[in-house]
Amino acid sequence: MMSADQRFEFSLSGNGQIVVIHFSSRNRKVGSFDRYPVPDCVGNIYVNPGSPNWYLDGVGFDFGVDETISILNEACKGYGAEKIYCIGSSMGAWGAAYIGEQLGANATLLFGPELTLNIYSGFSRENNIDGDFPSLKCSDTKHNIVAGVLCPSDVVNAIYFGRKNGNSFFCLNDCGHASAKFLKDKGVLRDVIERFVGGGNLDLSNFLISPDLLAKLSRDFGCPVSFSEVELSRYADLMHSHDMKLSSSMQVVDHLLGRKLYLVASEWLDRSKIRYSDAEEILYRMCRVNRKMKRFSVAVDLANQLRKSPAYKKLALFELAQIEARLNGECSALSLYKALCEEHSTDPFYKVAFGKLAE
Repeated sequence: MMSADQRFEFSLSGNGQIVVIHFSSRNRKVGSFDRYPVPDCVGNIYVNPGSPNWYLDGVGFDFGVDETISILNEACKGYGAEKIYCIGSSMGAWGAAYIGEQLGANATLLFGPELTLNIYSGFSRENNIDGDFPSLKCSDTKHNIVAGVLCPSDVVNAIYFGRKNGNSFFCLNDCGHASAKFLKDKGVLRDVIERFVGGGNLDLSNFLISPDLLAKLSRDFGCPVSFSEVELSRYADLMHSHDMKLSSSMQVVDHLLGRKLYLVASEWLDRSKIRYSDAEEILYRMCRVNRKMKRFSVAVDLANQLRKSPAYKKLALFELAQIEARLNGECSALSLYKALCEEHSTDPFYKVAFGKLAE
């Protein structure tokens, strides 16, 4: 049985006026936590269920939603907190919003906001409790929602929930699901969080999408629960009409692949191919999509085409090995795995690294 010590960490120093609760995302192991940069004067509570439960049963095991809220309430009360702020990314963003509202938090800061848990039917929901997923109440807690425009689900969630009850939303240009990391790489994450904790308005003006694109996204996408493949296709058309870079387009494809939305990813790649021709980045992802969709003959043709490319030869060999194993068993793919290992061993960086390890 997991103990509370493994699900929570309390660092309640500072002046006793503000507590920031950090909600971890789904990739954190039990006992480790997402830690956001906050001012030294605040108290901190770190929360991690250690599983992809999306906080629907609190932090899990003996600590359901009511027990989780009780533990957090008692800690904040004992600290003498006058204000409570919640921060999270992805699953942690949902936790910060869902638990934060019930906790009576003053405000939340939500990065990569997956706020409609059934927006992609069936994705990552196997371990969740049965039944309908709850929705945010958008009560007195103010939500500040930061989404990357290259993540369709985050964008529609940000627009939909950001319009409610005085909430705020921001759509970052050339940014995917990891909007907190994006701001950290830009060197402004700490400043953004300090303004949030200080009760000021977030200044992200240097990183936002154009007003024209925001207006079109806001006009075209309504309730995220109805975010169907048809709407994803409309999103693709809209984004490609705004001079999207090839690398940005491929970020969207990788997001769709990660959500197992293979048909939509295939349609997106067809649009990208019209715009960018036969770029190797597109052909590789077309190979992956066709393998996932069991269009093996198409995937093999694409892999053989990519095999001639120095940059994609190893990836092509891996795709061919995966297809061969699927069709004829693992043993039949051994020669391709061997070719992949041999190809890897000729890489100059591998040779240098291997030589260093052998010294």
